[in-house]
Amino acid sequence: MNDEISIAANEKWKIIADNWETLGPTAKPSVEEIELYRAVTMIELADKQNVRALIMGSTPELRDMCSEYFLSKMEKVYCVDATEDMYRAMSQLVKTPNPK
Repeated sequence: MNDEISIAANEKWKIIADNWETLGPTAKPSVEEIELYRAVTMIELADKQNVRALIMGSTPELRDMCSEYFLSKMEKVYCVDATEDMYRAMSQLVKTPNPK
């Protein structure tokens, strides 16, 4: 039974990853939510360097935000996702890969 649940969960994440570009909120963050994340992060990182960030999930928009706007302040960005397949699929959608 657990194997069946695991397979079903992996299939769900594959469908989400394959259709990411066509999904909207609530499946992925809206433009407004990304702007809010960016604004809060800018305030929190204003006087900090060598920050480590944790993204719960592999959301490419959040990963891009970190790479585009905060890479000079961040030492590392970590992603924690339900499956490695989802992380790999979302990595294909990142527009600004982390060079580190």
